[in-house]
Amino acid sequence: MGVEIIRGRAVVKGANEVQVNGRTIAPGTSSWRPAPGRACADPGSELAITSNEAFHLQTLPSRALVVGGGYVAVEFASIFNGVGVPTTLAYRGNRLLRGFDAEIASASARRCPQGVDVRLNMDPCAW
Repeated sequence: MGVEIIRGRAVVKGANEVQVNGRTIAPGTSSWRPAPGRACADPGSELAITSNEAFHLQTLPSRALVVGGGYVAVEFASIFNGVGVPTTLAYRGNRLLRGFDAEIASASARRCPQGVDVRLNMDPCAW
């Protein structure tokens, strides 16, 4: 996957800057959502939120579609489901948590809360 392990003490220098051993590295990625007028911007896509906005919801949605297969998506699908929101978790790949150890990822996917409608090999843009 092209992962480089950097050993050392990390220092947060700002909102988008982390240094390890004096070397600036990328602190992560940002959430994505379809923009109006762009690919995958179907009717209703203006209702899409990212995990950042999910923390600030004033009321629970009547249902939720969580798109992604990483730990944040699995976690939010579990949270929405846990508070009673009918939840679908859609991912374009064939297994959740693909960047994790295969055995751990498989066990975690099996433990995805009952009630979450998990749909693998699904491209939300093709719906």
